[in-house]
Amino acid sequence: MRHAMMGLLWLVGGCAMGPNTETLIDDLRVVGVTLEPPEVAPGQNVGVRVTVADPQGLGAEVLFWTCTDPFFSGECLEAVLPLEQWVSEGPVEEGGWDHALEVPGFLAGWFKKGFTEVPLTTWVLACEPGLCDLFDEVRRGDEGLDERLASPDDILAGLPFEGVSLARRQGWVSGKSPEDQNRNPTVEPLFEEGALVEKVRGVELRFSVSEEAVDAYGFSEGGGFSTTETRAVEGEVSLTW
Repeated sequence: MRHAMMGLLWLVGGCAMGPNTETLIDDLRVVGVTLEPPEVAPGQNVGVRVTVADPQGLGAEVLFWTCTDPFFSGECLEAVLPLEQWVSEGPVEEGGWDHALEVPGFLAGWFKKGFTEVPLTTWVLACEPGLCDLFDEVRRGDEGLDERLASPDDILAGLPFEGVSLARRQGWVSGKSPEDQNRNPTVEPLFEEGALVEKVRGVELRFSVSEEAVDAYGFSEGGGFSTTETRAVEGEVSLTW
């Protein structure tokens, strides 16, 4: 059974008894980056969904890019392409940002060199509007952006601590047939959302999941969750907010 991870964002007010402080979000944060599907063939399209928590309600914009670097050389193979083919940006709307990514077809050449799969690393930088100059540099198409984007940690080092969040999500490019490619687990809520706000303490949130080896992480902009990590049992996972 493949191991999978599931992140949950619960945006509600109020307070909870004894929530774990690590589950409370008090600043801008990228809480989820979903690639659908997580494993693809060269030239295939991937749906990207970025979920951003904005507890202060100041708004946010997202910069998204891919960096395929199988030899850890510090260079992105995508740099040979026009910038708009591997870098995208836009505003966060209703807590999320969606994008259609086309995986470069030239990656198929790596399978002829003995590779069976190549890691596809995606990066997301979320910033309060006007806070990060990198967004303007991308819009202008400044020189040297390929080198800067190959070193995300260096980008983060020059930015303020608050109002900024950097996240990474790894997918895979392979030559496998579609039926053999890895797939994301499906997650379905087993509760009525409208009834939750009437309760203050110990609200149980149950979800059905399609795989057994799933860890659930709950995050909230108010209150919090009792534990930082919960393992699914018999196709269900239960979190207490």
